[in-house]
Amino acid sequence: MAGAILGAISNEPPRGAVLDEEYVVFEASRMNRINRKEDVETFVYPDLFAWHPPKTQLDAVGRIDAGLALAGLAKAREIGPPLESRKKEDAVWQWLRLEFGQSCLCKATRNTKCVSRRERASSLHNRHKGGIFNLPSHPQRSELKVSPEQRNLS
Repeated sequence: MAGAILGAISNEPPRGAVLDEEYVVFEASRMNRINRKEDVETFVYPDLFAWHPPKTQLDAVGRIDAGLALAGLAKAREIGPPLESRKKEDAVWQWLRLEFGQSCLCKATRNTKCVSRRERASSLHNRHKGGIFNLPSHPQRSELKVSPEQRNLS
């Protein structure tokens, strides 16, 4: 949260790498388009009357089609090797990149099960019109325009 607040008032980009920078820039641009009353895609949250969450945290990561998914959110792909859990023999920690660009460190079983249809939620079926893991193109940092409102924050 502190990074978001400081980033809103800074005139310079962060000195180091930012996790999920493309996703953060995309969502900031999307929020700006919402502010301008433009049509934008939105995230389809699970229908809480129909969705059945996994019984345990370890079951939240599962197999779907030929890949992985985080139940109730999105399809995912591994972005690094699994890290052994020190407390449970059959558990691992795994960095995943969700199909809309967010990275998550998830605890999962070594042999993931299939995500049931009841756990999938509608977001696994119709999140983005573009292909999986494809974020819309966005301006590079040097091309980003600073609005008068942003300049007044400093």
